Amino acid sequence: MHFNSFNLQAVRDAFNFKKDGSQRELRITPSFWTEEADVDIPKNMMHFELPSHVNEKPDVQHQMEKLCEKKASLSFARLCFLGLLSGVWMALSASCAMTAAAGISQDVVKEWPIISKFVLSLFAPVAMHFIVVFGGEFFSGNCMYFCVGLLKKRVTIEQAVNNLFWVFIWNALGCVCATYMCLYLTQIFAGEQERKFVIAAAQAKANMPWMTSLIRAIPANILICTSIQMGIAAREMAGKIAVLHFPLTMYTVSGFEHCITNLVVVPLGIMYGADIHVTDWLWNNLLPATIGNFIGGGIIVGGFVSIIYSWDEQGHGNHNVPKPLRRRGSLVAQAGGMMLDKVQDVRTAVLRTVAHPDDLKEIDVSLQILRDVRKRVADSEQLLNSVEDRVESKGPDASGTDMPVRNGGAREDASVDKSRAEC
Repeated sequence: MHFNSFNLQAVRDAFNFKKDGSQRELRITPSFWTEEADVDIPKNMMHFELPSHVNEKPDVQHQMEKLCEKKASLSFARLCFLGLLSGVWMALSASCAMTAAAGISQDVVKEWPIISKFVLSLFAPVAMHFIVVFGGEFFSGNCMYFCVGLLKKRVTIEQAVNNLFWVFIWNALGCVCATYMCLYLTQIFAGEQERKFVIAAAQAKANMPWMTSLIRAIPANILICTSIQMGIAAREMAGKIAVLHFPLTMYTVSGFEHCITNLVVVPLGIMYGADIHVTDWLWNNLLPATIGNFIGGGIIVGGFVSIIYSWDEQGHGNHNVPKPLRRRGSLVAQAGGMMLDKVQDVRTAVLRTVAHPDDLKEIDVSLQILRDVRKRVADSEQLLNSVEDRVESKGPDASGTDMPVRNGGAREDASVDKSRAEC
């Protein structure tokens, strides 16, 4: 019997159905399942990769919400300790950065002023590494966390104000105390060149106009909070340190204003004899820098980026935006939008109480695998049906060749049945 271009073995090879069982197994085990789900799938059907070294946007958003809830639930004693610790980290990193920058000759600085800024930018971000890795409550980052928490209704306004107020107070105490004990009593800036550098830096900040301090503080905390978000997105320690470092380098080289950093630089200059009135510094620099940091880190990064992360890819709107701000259309469109909002709310509730975003993605991927398998099996069955029809329609003399048919074609029928069973 002649099969023209059809061949049962070619059909089996086209779908790569091997006899070796090791080539046909995929194990799918989402982390919250109580039992493992084993699916027998050829490897050539796997056209995507599950592993990733970066958390996706929904996962970053989910972790920020969880961190906000955790920060809001801290006991007062622990909050004070972690706030104090962050101030100590800031003072220690500033001591290294300012010592390195002050050691550069003034002639070199006059010729190449970028050198001192670049040296400062290399060591100043180390404080953020300590805060993220070892722990600490940091005012700049908490502005972002609590704006996200308020948008997601994870915390109340009272909780947000209470945390930000006390964290700022204890950051300030940690900075001033560590500056006095580690930077002043040790006399590491007692040299003439180092002392002039510290005094000049402190006076430049204290005498800055109010509006200039405010505007410079906004991009500073945008970069700081962006680096924190990137640190959350990275899963490995090396990646976290890298993404934390470079945005802070940008903010230091650019000369932007950060309220917590100023609580180290200006008190240090006052301790070494800078002619600064404390009230003028508090009004002209610290207050506008704090307001600008909240605008940049809280409203811009915590608010706008949170909205972008939660934006519906199908264009159905954003559930972070209050209802009066949502786009209005026809009654049918509004009804459909309400239904979609309800579905999204249910999905979000399930996500928060049952599954982690990674688990939900694994489920979606698993369902897609099963859909692909079902489609390919249906295609292969249709192809085998067409082959079987051709086999049955051919007589022993139809092809013009004398191919022997043993046992009345039983062997070929058995091959067809076997291929069908494999598919």
